[in-house]
Amino acid sequence: MLNRIEKIYILFFLGAISLLLATLFSVVFFYGLALILLLGFTLLMVYSTMEYIISREPDDLWKIGFIGLFGLIGLIPFFSMGFFGFFGFFAYFGLKS
Repeated sequence: MLNRIEKIYILFFLGAISLLLATLFSVVFFYGLALILLLGFTLLMVYSTMEYIISREPDDLWKIGFIGLFGLIGLIPFFSMGFFGFFGFFAYFGLKS
């Protein structure tokens, strides 16, 4: 697995953990940390996707396709459909392989 794909995993899971900690402990620091980590995850994901479209690199971008399963949370009432659509984007990479 390429280093960039590993960074995508790390940013996603650290962002999810800090968001969980912010919810449990109501500390403002964790909200800011979660925002920064998830923004970095999104930017790195968009950059990797654009690079894949242009140069077909990285080859193992499909390995992040499992993240698309988190989009199913968007189907739960009181969650946004945007949540479903955003993570549905990652399902594309999982189904492509």
